[in-house]
Amino acid sequence: MKALKDCELLAPAGDKNSFYAAIAHGADAVYLGTSDFSARASAENFSLDELDRYIKYAHFFGVKVYVALNTLVKDNELTGFLDTAAAACAAGADALILQDIFLAEPLRARCPDCVLHLSTQGGVNNVEGARIAKEYGFTRVIPSRETSIRELGKIAEVCETEAFVQGALCTAFSGQCYMSSFAGGSSGNRGRCKQPCRREYTFAGEKCYALSTSDLSVGERIKELAAAGVTSFKIEGRMRRAEYVAAATDYYREIISTGISSVRKKSALMRTYNRGNYTEGLAFGQNNGFLSRSVQGHIGEFVGKITAIKGNRIAVSGNLDVAKGDCFKILRGMKETGGAIADRSGKSSDFVIVKQGDVRLGDGVGITTDIRLNAALTEEMPRQKIEVRFCASSGEKAVASAEYRGIWVTAETDVELEAASKRGLTEAEVKEVFFKTDEYPYLPSVTAEIHGNVFAPRSVLNALRRKLYAALFDAFGSHKKYPSATVRDAASEAVRRPSGKLAVMAEDFSFARGDLPFIAIFAPSDYNDDKAFSDFFACASDREKYLYVPALLDTDDVKLVAARLAGFDGIYGENLAAVALARRYGVKLFAGTGFNITNSADVRGIMRVAERFALSKELSLKESYALGGGFIFARGDIKVMDLGYCPYGKVCERCPARVRDHYTDYAGRKFTLRRVRLASCRFELYNPQILNAAASTEDDRLVSVVLRSASEARDVLTASPEALRERFDVTAGNSRRGVL
Repeated sequence: MKALKDCELLAPAGDKNSFYAAIAHGADAVYLGTSDFSARASAENFSLDELDRYIKYAHFFGVKVYVALNTLVKDNELTGFLDTAAAACAAGADALILQDIFLAEPLRARCPDCVLHLSTQGGVNNVEGARIAKEYGFTRVIPSRETSIRELGKIAEVCETEAFVQGALCTAFSGQCYMSSFAGGSSGNRGRCKQPCRREYTFAGEKCYALSTSDLSVGERIKELAAAGVTSFKIEGRMRRAEYVAAATDYYREIISTGISSVRKKSALMRTYNRGNYTEGLAFGQNNGFLSRSVQGHIGEFVGKITAIKGNRIAVSGNLDVAKGDCFKILRGMKETGGAIADRSGKSSDFVIVKQGDVRLGDGVGITTDIRLNAALTEEMPRQKIEVRFCASSGEKAVASAEYRGIWVTAETDVELEAASKRGLTEAEVKEVFFKTDEYPYLPSVTAEIHGNVFAPRSVLNALRRKLYAALFDAFGSHKKYPSATVRDAASEAVRRPSGKLAVMAEDFSFARGDLPFIAIFAPSDYNDDKAFSDFFACASDREKYLYVPALLDTDDVKLVAARLAGFDGIYGENLAAVALARRYGVKLFAGTGFNITNSADVRGIMRVAERFALSKELSLKESYALGGGFIFARGDIKVMDLGYCPYGKVCERCPARVRDHYTDYAGRKFTLRRVRLASCRFELYNPQILNAAASTEDDRLVSVVLRSASEARDVLTASPEALRERFDVTAGNSRRGVL
């Protein structure tokens, strides 16, 4: 259990303005990305040349900087990744945030003192995964957003735990979403998500934003997270504007400081960004507002209803004080019907020009851009008081010292000062020079000691000031250096060469016959169904057998899986928890595609913990072959998302869910939804097309026929590529080009 005041407030910095806003409004730490290897590639981010200055700036205010290098790295990018990571460490980064746990080894070999945090895309959602992360040298984990507060408390007993409290929510389990990848070749795991989840789909008879989640806002419930042992409260938003970062940081700083939130600060937060009127997320259990089915974007704060319409102008209830340029959205039943903008400032209710849409009396009005609020949130750069002392005597070099937080630095002029022939240097002139702080965040208090009638050219004093202020700033930087990167080539080491083995993942194995040898991976739709398990063993009794273990597992799920392991040779797992479970129960591990094995460091790492492993399904065949081993996902049903929530609103007593359902997009393509029961429900979303990669039968191949009937499964397994195209709607997926 942690005291609320001792918890860290961590804010996003997608650009320089957001960086300054976070510090000015009370962040204890900021996280930012570099131009490469950041999971928010579309953010402005920071170049390596800029990192040194911005880290010094944050450290001057006692604020930590965590550098996010949380994308999947391909083999030809390993050297660049290690160079970037080493540069961030040398610049003084307080921690690096990684997605790929196996990159810890080569990184620590080069930067042994670097601090590592495991990204939410690492998929930790239980204590099993946290223990493995700690074993690999990660001091902190950022659990998946689906992790319950009970599991957060267990994880916090193992290592530092960072929990999201504000911002956008991914609809899919982080690190296991491939929808953008297969929809357009742009991988969310590499920072290039195209957000297909934010589009409209027809689902359960309704056309809506069926996969779009509301924004997270935990508010005062951070007190419960602190009580559970959470170390850091994380605000999401590296793609958002500085005013949002300021408002969100302000809002949570007040709660941490006082235990309560004010209406004023909540209002500011909603005006800077509000999608779906917020949800408390899944840590406290799914609520009715988790999905934002009616609105996809920012709707702001509700400020009134339309009471009159005259030409292109509207009147709004309430006595609003607006500024010219304020922007509004018009909503009817939580659906956007139009927009408006204030064309003048004042308190008149007749102030808005309708820009677009079908606007009616009684429609709700939300303010989405508050000009004066935004200016107030971002107008001041943070500054700190420093003490400056100046001393000058004729015939000697002038000396200046500066102090901040107990650190003193000293500088002197390049030349000795001469006696003045007329009026000498005054204290007022010295203060005038040193009150100029250039780009530095100083509020100087200046004292001057001048002995005799001294002449000091203004250029000499300015040079002294610049030298002194630079020295003080540099005192809060890093002076680390690291050797050049060395990356071992996987091909030069012993790797598991392809053996022509076939692994088949299915729910129904009634298609299995002795003439079709394969490794069987049982993926039941209900882990509580005794008959399903007995049927599987009857069909696959003479085969090597693995039980599919989902990525999202709480304590009760782990117990259920453990009770089902009898008769299996091992488990097929999708993330770190599977490593711990295989060890605990003494069974083999088949590391699945969810491990996202994309480079030679991953291959070396996974071979130490798994008897079998699959490569990432985002690699091309050429990239897969270059790694020299591992199963290649070659055919069948492509799972593009794991959903840790109920898409039907969790009305269990009258649940409309079927074992199969569909999300239909604008083009009529049907994404299949599969329900899986463990201790509670999980849902999986599958691509409309099945995969038909041109992998050779000499490769180790993985085939998924989870959605197939026995006859269809047989066809998928035995048909030629040409015949498969005639029988099914197929795609080559990423096998030809890989992903960006």
